[in-house]
Amino acid sequence: MDAKDHYLEFLKLLQFPDAREVKPYLVRACGRFGVTEQDLRRCCEKYLPQYFHMELSGVRALLRLYVREWIGYERLWEEPCVKIYYNVPGTNTGMYWLRESLREAGLDAEVCTPDLVAMVVLYGIIGLEEKLAASNGCRHCGVNLMRGLLIEKQMVPCPDIRWSYGLLCNEAPKQDAMLEDEEPETIRILVHKPAKSGCQEEHLRRQIEHGFARIRERYQIGENEALYKKLKMKRFMLAMRREQILRFLNRTAEFVIGNEEVGLIETLLLASFRTDLDEIAELLAELLKEMQDRVSEKKACRPMKYRYAVYYTPVCNPKYAKIMEDYGIGLLNHTAFASTAVAIQGKNPLEDMAIECMGMLIGKDLAEEAGKICGIIEKNHLDGLVLGMFPFDRWMGALQNLLQKIVEERTGKHVLMYETDFWNQEVFTGDRMESVVETLVLSREA
Repeated sequence: MDAKDHYLEFLKLLQFPDAREVKPYLVRACGRFGVTEQDLRRCCEKYLPQYFHMELSGVRALLRLYVREWIGYERLWEEPCVKIYYNVPGTNTGMYWLRESLREAGLDAEVCTPDLVAMVVLYGIIGLEEKLAASNGCRHCGVNLMRGLLIEKQMVPCPDIRWSYGLLCNEAPKQDAMLEDEEPETIRILVHKPAKSGCQEEHLRRQIEHGFARIRERYQIGENEALYKKLKMKRFMLAMRREQILRFLNRTAEFVIGNEEVGLIETLLLASFRTDLDEIAELLAELLKEMQDRVSEKKACRPMKYRYAVYYTPVCNPKYAKIMEDYGIGLLNHTAFASTAVAIQGKNPLEDMAIECMGMLIGKDLAEEAGKICGIIEKNHLDGLVLGMFPFDRWMGALQNLLQKIVEERTGKHVLMYETDFWNQEVFTGDRMESVVETLVLSREA
């Protein structure tokens, strides 16, 4: 009989310093989300060692950050606070500012992206393989399905504020509209782009201004611009640490960390955490130092034969990232949410939030997005681009085919188009992907 406590083993593997204190919340979270102790055993013994560079304490810290956030949703049931949920992509700078403004007014508050974090932890870190409940075989965005399930199945408490961004698609706002009956007391804010490109930024600013006005009216909070600037600088430091790690990987051309870890690092700029931004930036600084030490000590790392940009590494499917890694393909520069916005822009924080939203490449029109992607490839001397993970999306599925054509024509670089579902592992076929990637590598080496 297996006498091990796999809840505790899981926490110890991720080096939780407070493992025994956290364990009751992990047990409750697992029960609520349908994760068994045997799932954790398989995760510890096979899944994490297979897909992550667990020899690095910085990688364990990265995984621990996501898992701690997921477990922390259990505390929301028992800790009275103003709960703010928002969907990505959006501006987490603005959402952190909202949280801190509420706290400044004497209210405890938390800002969360539970749908995204739950998908990453359940499928990308713990490695659950069963089909996402409620999908019914339909090809929808898994993170939107998760948003509905979280409330329907009472996996997280209803939020006091639900801030819904419609920058990329209209499915997320529609999903949130369906939740109105389940969340009758929730303040609902919708921010979306108009079709006419010339007025998008001003349109977003007005919507953001209206949203903050509604929240100020209920909670009597102010607009502390100095606080916003401080948070913006913290996020800039986090983005800088991420950039340093990518440059280091690009320069050394070794898998000191893998494609999946890079995807999780990119996601730090989208999701929100109860952990302070300073601590997250410090986590990345420590990881980079560990990576540098490993290379300087000439500890064996697999060589990175080819370096590709990628729209966004499927963070819920490490198998995808690992197959690329096994064939020497590094997925380094993520293009979907790439942004050059680093300092305060605009006359005030609300205007800056709109600029930050429009600064991401997904906020651009197709021609500008394609041009920026070509620039990323050329600036970093990359070997190509990987697309094709969003065929279920009626917008992105069509746009990525046009992106492939434009990028190949302008750069002369190869675009690998592999059709799969970014969020749901059940449609992923590893053998087929291996054949595609092997063919690509053989053609390059011929």
